[in-house]
Amino acid sequence: MQAILNGTLTDDGGAPCDVRFEYGETIAYGTFTAWIPGLVTGDTFWTMIYGLREGTTYYYRAIARNLAGTAVAAGVSFTTPVTSPVIQTSPATLITPHSAQLNYYLVNDMGNPCVVWFDYGATIAYGGKSSKLPSQESYDTGGITIESLAAGMPFHFRAVAQNMYGVGYGEDMVFSTLSNPSARSGISMELMLLMEED
Repeated sequence: MQAILNGTLTDDGGAPCDVRFEYGETIAYGTFTAWIPGLVTGDTFWTMIYGLREGTTYYYRAIARNLAGTAVAAGVSFTTPVTSPVIQTSPATLITPHSAQLNYYLVNDMGNPCVVWFDYGATIAYGGKSSKLPSQESYDTGGITIESLAAGMPFHFRAVAQNMYGVGYGEDMVFSTLSNPSARSGISMELMLLMEED
Protein backbone atom coordinates (compact mmCIF):
# COMPACT_ATOMS: atom_id res chain seq x y z
CA MET A 1 0.00 0.00 0.00
CA GLN A 2 1.18 3.52 -0.73
CA ALA A 3 0.35 7.13 0.12
CA ILE A 4 1.32 10.63 -1.00
CA LEU A 5 2.61 13.06 1.63
CA ASN A 6 2.04 16.74 0.83
CA GLY A 7 3.55 19.91 2.24
CA THR A 8 3.93 23.65 1.67
CA LEU A 9 6.97 25.76 2.53
CA THR A 10 5.41 28.75 4.29
CA ASP A 11 8.63 30.70 4.96
CA ASP A 12 12.08 30.01 3.56
CA GLY A 13 13.80 32.44 5.94
CA GLY A 14 15.35 34.32 3.05
CA ALA A 15 17.12 31.45 1.27
CA PRO A 16 16.10 28.37 -0.75
CA CYS A 17 15.43 25.25 1.30
CA ASP A 18 15.75 21.50 1.07
CA VAL A 19 12.65 19.71 2.32
CA ARG A 20 11.68 16.15 3.19
CA PHE A 21 9.26 14.14 5.33
CA GLU A 22 9.71 11.96 8.37
CA TYR A 23 7.07 9.31 9.06
CA GLY A 24 6.30 6.17 11.03
CA GLU A 25 3.69 4.18 12.93
CA THR A 26 4.26 6.17 16.15
CA ILE A 27 5.11 9.77 17.01
CA ALA A 28 8.72 8.63 17.18
CA TYR A 29 8.51 8.59 13.35
CA GLY A 30 11.84 7.04 12.33
CA THR A 31 11.70 6.86 8.51
CA PHE A 32 12.92 9.71 6.30
CA THR A 33 12.21 10.46 2.65
CA ALA A 34 14.83 11.89 0.30
CA TRP A 35 15.61 15.60 0.36
CA ILE A 36 13.94 17.78 -2.29
CA PRO A 37 16.19 20.79 -3.02
CA GLY A 38 15.62 24.39 -4.02
CA LEU A 39 12.20 25.31 -2.61
CA VAL A 40 11.21 28.85 -1.66
CA THR A 41 8.32 30.42 0.22
CA GLY A 42 4.95 29.26 -1.12
CA ASP A 43 6.25 26.20 -2.94
CA THR A 44 4.36 22.96 -2.48
CA PHE A 45 6.00 19.54 -2.49
CA TRP A 46 5.04 15.90 -2.23
CA THR A 47 6.57 12.45 -1.85
CA MET A 48 5.14 8.97 -2.48
CA ILE A 49 5.80 6.41 0.26
CA TYR A 50 5.39 2.66 -0.18
CA GLY A 51 5.09 -0.55 1.81
CA LEU A 52 2.40 0.68 4.19
CA ARG A 53 0.25 -1.75 6.13
CA GLU A 54 -3.53 -1.90 5.84
CA GLY A 55 -5.64 -0.46 8.64
CA THR A 56 -2.65 1.27 10.25
CA THR A 57 -2.26 4.85 11.51
CA TYR A 58 0.86 6.66 10.28
CA TYR A 59 2.30 9.90 11.64
CA TYR A 60 4.33 12.29 9.51
CA ARG A 61 5.82 15.77 9.49
CA ALA A 62 7.71 17.99 7.06
CA ILE A 63 11.28 19.18 7.62
CA ALA A 64 12.99 22.13 5.91
CA ARG A 65 16.65 23.19 6.07
CA ASN A 66 18.91 25.89 4.66
CA LEU A 67 22.03 27.76 5.79
CA ALA A 68 19.97 29.52 8.47
CA GLY A 69 18.95 26.29 10.19
CA THR A 70 16.32 23.56 10.26
CA ALA A 71 12.56 23.84 10.83
CA VAL A 72 10.21 20.96 11.69
CA ALA A 73 6.46 21.23 11.07
CA ALA A 74 3.81 19.95 13.45
CA GLY A 75 2.98 16.28 13.00
CA VAL A 76 -0.19 15.03 11.38
CA SER A 77 -1.56 11.53 10.81
CA PHE A 78 -3.59 9.38 8.44
CA THR A 79 -4.94 5.83 8.57
CA THR A 80 -4.63 3.44 5.66
CA PRO A 81 -7.81 1.62 4.59
CA VAL A 82 -8.43 -2.08 4.90
CA THR A 83 -8.93 -3.53 1.42
CA SER A 84 -8.21 -7.24 1.90
CA PRO A 85 -11.03 -9.50 3.12
CA VAL A 86 -11.38 -9.84 6.89
CA ILE A 87 -11.70 -13.38 8.26
CA GLN A 88 -11.68 -14.85 11.76
CA THR A 89 -10.35 -18.25 12.76
CA SER A 90 -12.82 -20.17 14.96
CA PRO A 91 -11.99 -23.08 17.31
CA ALA A 92 -11.59 -26.53 15.79
CA THR A 93 -14.39 -29.07 16.34
CA LEU A 94 -15.11 -32.74 15.65
CA ILE A 95 -11.58 -33.62 16.73
CA THR A 96 -10.53 -37.29 16.48
CA PRO A 97 -7.11 -38.96 16.69
CA HIS A 98 -6.47 -38.33 12.99
CA SER A 99 -8.82 -35.56 11.83
CA ALA A 100 -10.48 -32.29 12.83
CA GLN A 101 -12.87 -29.72 11.43
CA LEU A 102 -11.33 -26.24 11.14
CA ASN A 103 -13.86 -23.40 11.31
CA TYR A 104 -14.03 -19.77 10.19
CA TYR A 105 -16.20 -16.66 10.13
CA LEU A 106 -15.85 -14.37 7.10
CA VAL A 107 -16.33 -10.92 8.64
CA ASN A 108 -16.14 -8.82 5.46
CA ASP A 109 -15.53 -9.84 1.85
CA MET A 110 -14.99 -6.18 0.86
CA GLY A 111 -17.66 -6.51 -1.82
CA ASN A 112 -16.19 -9.47 -3.67
CA PRO A 113 -16.73 -13.21 -2.99
CA CYS A 114 -13.79 -15.05 -1.50
CA VAL A 115 -12.07 -18.40 -1.67
CA VAL A 116 -11.48 -19.70 1.87
CA TRP A 117 -9.00 -22.29 3.11
CA PHE A 118 -6.80 -23.06 6.11
CA ASP A 119 -3.08 -23.12 6.65
CA TYR A 120 -2.13 -25.73 9.25
CA GLY A 121 0.85 -27.62 10.61
CA ALA A 122 2.83 -28.71 13.65
CA THR A 123 4.30 -25.20 14.08
CA ILE A 124 3.28 -21.63 13.31
CA ALA A 125 5.19 -22.02 10.03
CA TYR A 126 2.22 -24.22 9.00
CA GLY A 127 3.24 -26.01 5.78
CA GLY A 128 -0.09 -27.68 5.05
CA LYS A 129 -3.13 -26.33 3.23
CA SER A 130 -6.70 -27.59 3.39
CA SER A 131 -9.08 -27.91 0.47
CA LYS A 132 -10.70 -24.64 -0.67
CA LEU A 133 -14.26 -23.33 -0.43
CA PRO A 134 -15.22 -20.98 -3.31
CA SER A 135 -17.74 -18.13 -3.41
CA GLN A 136 -17.80 -17.30 0.31
CA GLU A 137 -19.35 -13.96 1.26
CA SER A 138 -19.54 -11.61 4.25
CA TYR A 139 -20.96 -13.22 7.42
CA ASP A 140 -20.56 -16.76 6.06
CA THR A 141 -19.41 -19.37 8.55
CA GLY A 142 -18.17 -22.82 7.75
CA GLY A 143 -15.64 -25.55 8.30
CA ILE A 144 -13.22 -27.74 6.40
CA THR A 145 -12.16 -31.19 7.60
CA ILE A 146 -8.48 -32.10 7.49
CA GLU A 147 -7.36 -35.72 7.81
CA SER A 148 -4.30 -37.98 8.10
CA LEU A 149 -3.10 -36.17 11.22
CA ALA A 150 -0.82 -37.72 13.83
CA ALA A 151 -2.64 -38.77 17.01
CA GLY A 152 -2.09 -36.93 20.29
CA MET A 153 -0.30 -33.98 18.69
CA PRO A 154 -0.87 -30.19 18.74
CA PHE A 155 -1.52 -28.41 15.44
CA HIS A 156 -1.51 -24.71 14.56
CA PHE A 157 -4.04 -23.38 12.06
CA ARG A 158 -5.43 -20.14 10.65
CA ALA A 159 -8.22 -19.24 8.24
CA VAL A 160 -7.33 -17.56 4.93
CA ALA A 161 -9.63 -15.62 2.57
CA GLN A 162 -8.64 -14.43 -0.89
CA ASN A 163 -10.40 -12.35 -3.54
CA MET A 164 -9.51 -9.83 -6.24
CA TYR A 165 -8.55 -7.26 -3.58
CA GLY A 166 -6.03 -9.35 -1.69
CA VAL A 167 -5.53 -12.01 0.97
CA GLY A 168 -6.76 -11.80 4.56
CA TYR A 169 -5.50 -13.99 7.41
CA GLY A 170 -7.25 -15.03 10.60
CA GLU A 171 -5.44 -15.35 13.91
CA ASP A 172 -3.40 -18.43 14.76
CA MET A 173 -5.15 -21.05 16.89
CA VAL A 174 -4.11 -24.46 18.22
CA PHE A 175 -5.90 -27.78 18.72
CA SER A 176 -4.61 -31.22 19.70
CA THR A 177 -5.70 -34.46 18.12
CA LEU A 178 -6.95 -37.16 20.48
CA SER A 179 -4.67 -39.94 21.60
CA ASN A 180 -5.23 -43.25 19.83
CA PRO A 181 -6.76 -45.67 22.39
CA SER A 182 -6.54 -48.68 20.08
CA ALA A 183 -2.76 -48.39 19.90
CA ARG A 184 -2.47 -48.37 23.69
CA SER A 185 -4.83 -51.36 24.02
CA GLY A 186 -2.76 -53.38 21.55
CA ILE A 187 0.41 -52.80 23.54
CA SER A 188 -1.29 -53.81 26.79
CA MET A 189 -2.65 -57.04 25.28
CA GLU A 190 0.77 -58.01 23.93
CA LEU A 191 2.32 -57.52 27.34
CA MET A 192 -0.38 -59.65 28.97
CA LEU A 193 0.23 -62.52 26.52
CA LEU A 194 3.96 -62.42 27.16
CA MET A 195 3.37 -62.61 30.90
CA GLU A 196 1.03 -65.61 30.52
CA GLU A 197 3.58 -67.49 28.38
CA ASP A 198 6.20 -67.10 31.10
